[in-house]
Amino acid sequence: MRTLNGQVEQLQYQVKRMEDMLRKFQLDVDQRFQEQGGARQPQRRSELPDQPASPQAQVQPPAVPSPGEGRRRDAFDPAAQAAAPGAPRELGSPNSASKPLRADADPLAPLDISPRSARNEGNATPVAVAPPAATPSADPVKTDFEAAADLLKAQRYDAAQQAFASFLQKHPGTRYNAPAIYHYGESYYFQNRHREAAEQFLKIATDYSKSSVAPGAMVKLGVSLNALGAKEQACAFFAELPRKYPNASASEKQAAAREAKKTAC
Repeated sequence: MRTLNGQVEQLQYQVKRMEDMLRKFQLDVDQRFQEQGGARQPQRRSELPDQPASPQAQVQPPAVPSPGEGRRRDAFDPAAQAAAPGAPRELGSPNSASKPLRADADPLAPLDISPRSARNEGNATPVAVAPPAATPSADPVKTDFEAAADLLKAQRYDAAQQAFASFLQKHPGTRYNAPAIYHYGESYYFQNRHREAAEQFLKIATDYSKSSVAPGAMVKLGVSLNALGAKEQACAFFAELPRKYPNASASEKQAAAREAKKTAC
């Protein structure tokens, strides 16, 4: 038991050293990111300046010539010959060919220009049209997270990195933060950018150690550390996983054992 306790204390000490080292990596990356100015976030819709509405065109009514002005003597005058064939009549008059407008008709509604036979006047039964069902508003946090995750699935790693970085700045303190940091690290991990990947996986191990993605992050953190030449620290994380996460899935425990064997721990 004393020997085992001594080994555990050594592993814990190595893990602590590795955490301190990677925290220095993180501070270095953050400092360089601030010096470069960072990525500018797109403005929200509410932050965009108001666009002036385009003025509506003023329609000038056509000029109506006075009766008899500029008219030939033999020209047809509808005002003087209202009863003559072909003279215009008001809608709804007895001699009008169109059906009179109802008093409650909407003056802005489109006119019915279908043939008379297609209207089925007199026997038509109005059909009730149900209004369209209201579409529930989507969760913007979930929508942004899934959009970034889709970029990672499509192996668009650079775009995924920008999307997850933007997500973490736009939606801090949500239940998606730990998975977002984990996938953010994966976007570097799959590009063999192990230093940046280790930085993100370390955040999970230190700040979100109770998250469901923490065991997987610990395995990938060990792989990244081994790729950076920190073999002892990598072996410490592989050995720490089954002790720290006894309820981890079998696949995660097997992955830790497989990577430990591959690293020759």
